[in-house]
Amino acid sequence: MSSITIGEVLKAIDSFSPFVYAYDWDNCGLIIGSPEQKVEKIAVSLDLNMKSLEIAVEKRCDCIVTHHPLLFNPIKQIDLSSHVGKIIDKVIKTGINVIAAHTNWDVSPEGGNRFLASKLGLAKVEPISLARHGLPAPSWDGVLGRLEVPLDLEAFAEDVKRKGKFSWVKYYGRTSKVTTVALCEGSGGDLWKEALKAGACVFVTAELKHHQVQEALEAGLSLIEVSHAQMEDLTMEALAEKIKGTTGLDVVLISGSFEECKLI
Repeated sequence: MSSITIGEVLKAIDSFSPFVYAYDWDNCGLIIGSPEQKVEKIAVSLDLNMKSLEIAVEKRCDCIVTHHPLLFNPIKQIDLSSHVGKIIDKVIKTGINVIAAHTNWDVSPEGGNRFLASKLGLAKVEPISLARHGLPAPSWDGVLGRLEVPLDLEAFAEDVKRKGKFSWVKYYGRTSKVTTVALCEGSGGDLWKEALKAGACVFVTAELKHHQVQEALEAGLSLIEVSHAQMEDLTMEALAEKIKGTTGLDVVLISGSFEECKLI
């Protein structure tokens, strides 16, 4: 079985999802491990928790690439009895390396937003970019695309639920004919003004706040809200394929590593 170093895995990820695209507040790249350590098999998961970690260890993976970083903020102590402390303890004892590909994956030209647009069947896709300097190409902070066959809002919401295999979908607004659609992976409510300005009549994202919904509706933009975790977990399939293609290593996709809400 072939092997490469963690440093080479990082370079491979950087080749299709450059870490320079990550937002300033984020924590992407090597979280726990050594750039010199050899790797033969990689796991990909939305989150690093005991469930995904145990699967990665069971599958004999040397590295786990997660979307959400285990460590967001600087830590002053590691309490091994805490949730995060127990995970860090097991990571170190098993020798597995931990990498995060978070907002760099969301907004890179070959990343999560681009994949979701394809998954939902949008055509003539183009980026919605926030003004950020120093990037090799415009970031895909959001995506604008078009439906080849216009649908009414409820029918489009049902289509989103079916294609994304989401357990639930909320929709707001009165758009009679959906033609142009914007989307943003994860908590994209702050992007609604850019979506409207780009010409969207519907904006698809997750974790919308009340004031964002009301302001967008007042401005004439309809909204579709889906599960944050399910939306991002959907893109892990594409991330796993990219890692496999650029490293040549075996990759194990760990789906559904999160606890979804229960609706009554």
